[in-house]
Amino acid sequence: EGWAKRVHPDDLPLIRERIREAMDRRSAELSLAFRIIRPDQTVRWIEGTARFLYAPDGTPLRMVGVNMVLTERRESEAALRSANAGLEQFAYAASHDLREPLRMIRLYTELLTRRHKDTLPQDAQHLFEIVRMAALRATDLVADLLSYTQATTIDAAARGEVDANDVLQVAGASHVLPV
Repeated sequence: EGWAKRVHPDDLPLIRERIREAMDRRSAELSLAFRIIRPDQTVRWIEGTARFLYAPDGTPLRMVGVNMVLTERRESEAALRSANAGLEQFAYAASHDLREPLRMIRLYTELLTRRHKDTLPQDAQHLFEIVRMAALRATDLVADLLSYTQATTIDAAARGEVDANDVLQVAGASHVLPV
């Protein structure tokens, strides 16, 4: 109970439920993150890992564990998420802002080449083609940047547990070479 008095009141019901579930399953170990309130009233995140000790008849005797402070790590992760969100917004805006000038470069080089095809020397036509191809490559890079920023944003609800055996089986099945 001394330990439970330190746990943040909002987290205590969940912790008690997880402990009860672990004991009902006769689990040997439990690990979870929660908040505690320190004597100076500051709130800290910790990760508690507990091991349950049982009597020979299966009755829980005691719970022993270790707590590791997570507050700084959580604050760093939040700052990193915020910085990444800013970078994603910048990349998104930059990719959209770069598309139009690249499109104009490509279109005007094509237009100049078509309009003056008969009067432009061959080397000038070649240079316009180099500019046009560079603009196309840059357009592809910008599109890839936009795709990358969208691909790195994973909806938390979309994440879940995945059975690695299923993934390996599918991957192995799709890469079987004919004999």
